Amino acid sequence: MEQTGGPPILLLDDVLSELDGARRQALVERLAVLGQTIVTATSESTLPVKADQVVRVSEGRAEAA
Repeated sequence: MEQTGGPPILLLDDVLSELDGARRQALVERLAVLGQTIVTATSESTLPVKADQVVRVSEGRAEAA
């Protein structure tokens, strides 16, 4: 694997459903300074982000919220 020197892309799979609201918000605030992060969720209500940051995937298709 070649190193680019750039920050890594962080992928968190459904981690927010395990956290309460305060911990979700704390995690999101910390992730904001790390670079690109992709967070998956089974429920949009667990995502403490703006609608323009959400991409919905359904039946193999991705679309902006």
